[in-house]
Order: sequence, then structure tokens, then C-alpha cells
Amino acid sequence: ERGGHVCVERGEELFFSDGRISPTTLEAYFDCPFRHFANKGLKLRDREEATVLSMDTGNFVHLLLQKTTVKTDEFATEEELRAYAMQEGAEILKTSVYAMQQDTASGLHFSETLLKESADVAVAAYRQIKNSKYKVESTETWVNGEFFNGKVDRMDGTDKYVRIVDYKTGAIDD
Repeated sequence: ERGGHVCVERGEELFFSDGRISPTTLEAYFDCPFRHFANKGLKLRDREEATVLSMDTGNFVHLLLQKTTVKTDEFATEEELRAYAMQEGAEILKTSVYAMQQDTASGLHFSETLLKESADVAVAAYRQIKNSKYKVESTETWVNGEFFNGKVDRMDGTDKYVRIVDYKTGAIDD
């Protein structure tokens, strides 16, 4: 309607859709307000290149964890879970985002390393779940609260408690 131009009368429209804000949006804002404005306000994007980006590796780990953690009860040992994670990860690597990497020796090495390290992360999550009273209740679930909304990577529960898990696959500040 506006010929590609966005007119924002109030900043709330940029950051508080439906009067709510996600924790990830708040974190991004406080990390760097200008970058947050450039991304959310101006909708600027990095130029895409024909390589797997760091965000793609994070997405890979998230997807593999989503596929493995919901099946924790199906595996008796870490080795069984690792084999499943390697199989599922190999299938993810066949998708278009990752398949192009395997055309070069360095890309193939990257893919193999990503798969092995992601399987290690899946085993660590398996160990965390198996050594607790919590059971995985859901993964990648949208939560719409009164004051926030966003996607929860994993929700675990017991008969008395709920544990919310947010995977951090990039660099984080302690």
C-alpha cells in the first residue's frame, strides 16, 4: 500500500506487536540498540552468500536437538542416541542450505565437524534429561503470555515443576 515504504508513527509498532515483546527482542535491543533498529526498524539484512552462515549452524544444532530430545525415552544408552543423532544430522545435511557445502574439501570437512559436534551436543542434552526427574514435554513451542511472546526451544516437566530451556548456539556473554 505504501510502495515499499514503512511509515511508523510510534516506536511501539516496531518492537511491541500486539503489545508484547519477546525476550530475544529485548536481548537484541540491549546488546546493540542501533543494530536492533537497523534490523527491526529499517529491516536491513546482510547480503546472502553461497556459504553456510553462523546462523545456519545454530539452526542445524537447534533442529537436531529438536529431533533427538523428544525421543530421549526411546534410547537406553548414549551410544544409541549418538547413532540416531548422526543419522538425523546426515539427513539435515542433505537439505539445500547445507548440501552445497559438501562440494569442496573444506566444505565437506566443515559438514563432518558440524555433524560430530552437534551429535556431542545432543548427547549432552540426553545426559541432562536422563540424569534428572524431568521429561521433555515439547520442543519449539510458541508461548503467548500477557507481557511476552516467543518460541521456547524446549519445555521439560515433572509432576511439580516446569523447566524452560533456551539453547544458545552462538557466542554468549557470561
